[in-house]
Amino acid sequence: MLGSNSPGAEVQSNAVAKITGSSGNQISHAIGGNSYLQTRLNSGGVLDLNGQNQTLDMISLTNGVLRSSLAATLCTLTINITTGAATNAVILTASNNVFDVRDAAAELDVAGQVTGTGSLMKTGLGIVNLFGTNSYTGDTTVSNGTLVLNFPFLAPTSTITVNTNATLGTNGVLTLNFAESETNTVAALVLGGVSKPAGVYNAATDPLYIAGLGSLQVVPPVTINPLAGPIQFSLSGSTLSLSWPTNLGWILQSQTDALTTGLTVSSNSWFDVSGSGSVTSTNIIINPANPAMFFRLHRPF
Repeated sequence: MLGSNSPGAEVQSNAVAKITGSSGNQISHAIGGNSYLQTRLNSGGVLDLNGQNQTLDMISLTNGVLRSSLAATLCTLTINITTGAATNAVILTASNNVFDVRDAAAELDVAGQVTGTGSLMKTGLGIVNLFGTNSYTGDTTVSNGTLVLNFPFLAPTSTITVNTNATLGTNGVLTLNFAESETNTVAALVLGGVSKPAGVYNAATDPLYIAGLGSLQVVPPVTINPLAGPIQFSLSGSTLSLSWPTNLGWILQSQTDALTTGLTVSSNSWFDVSGSGSVTSTNIIINPANPAMFFRLHRPF
């Protein structure tokens, strides 16, 4: 059994560990208690489940490859929950972590959370089904075959890419297998090489690339001008109009002059003007009870 006499199994760069037995669970994992063993896939290192079920406490990929190469099989990678363990998950780091199911009639199910700051790339003609409430924050790419998501967990800062494979004459499919009313917000969506504008996309709008009842909403990130610039103003009656037209994303703050009341003015006396971070102008109703008011733009980054 691999890893039974060490802190855990490790597949070095460009090496392959392939499960060849028929009983599954060829890699050690903790049995109860609060201990756990971590399996590590280094850059280019491959763990090939070869159609066999496997339970692990945790597995980390640093540009590693998780594969199932045996044709016409369904196998499950289960993440074992051990009491007191710091992290029980599939942990992604770096930008090129591959989940590969080569045969169109094969499927790899991942029963557990996928976490980390890295990205995920689905390759091969088969299916990868992610059953966990995942939280990895990197990008997601479906180069071929099908990637199934059962919860809307994709990071709002991530780019989702579903490719067309011109050589094989096929394309990848992203199945959003969550409730019809659930929408996952992402920063960018690229389908068949075409970047989609802001909007909502699903099986109805793009049936070649998206399946399931869920939707993706593309909300591009706001680019904030690093220079605050001057606040422009005008007065009409008791309404003070303020604007900062080139600085969307900055937060307008106000302060009432407290010196006349004998109070000390400190940095804590500045208050955010509600909703100002998503606009570039606002109107303030002048309160005669305030002897003076000051405004500034606050840098939110």
